[in-house]
Amino acid sequence: MQKVLEKQKGKFLIGYCDNSEDITLFKSGYLSETLRITFYPNTIMSEEECSIYTSEMKTEVIEEAKKIAADNFEFYKNFDLSFYREFSGYCLGYNLNRQLIVINSSLNIKSTYKTSEILC
Repeated sequence: MQKVLEKQKGKFLIGYCDNSEDITLFKSGYLSETLRITFYPNTIMSEEECSIYTSEMKTEVIEEAKKIAADNFEFYKNFDLSFYREFSGYCLGYNLNRQLIVINSSLNIKSTYKTSEILC
């Protein structure tokens, strides 16, 4: 599933899991992330400009992702989520003036499956 947050300089796409079948996919290694946040600028941005803007928006976007996880508690109760410090993973391209621009950027989120085993 996904939720789109439309903002002044682009959109943030939050991809998330919403059913228990996705747990099997994660445990088998087919699914590596249970949450993914990607920013798609709607204006020409350099990597530096994108970094500044996403840093300004990060808290709001993470809060929205946490709400999504809370709304899908039956799935996310099985995971510990750690949000990284900044957006990275830039996908770059060139505009018509051969200027290097950001196509998208993502915020990495570490998903760790909670085991139900009791260790002695």
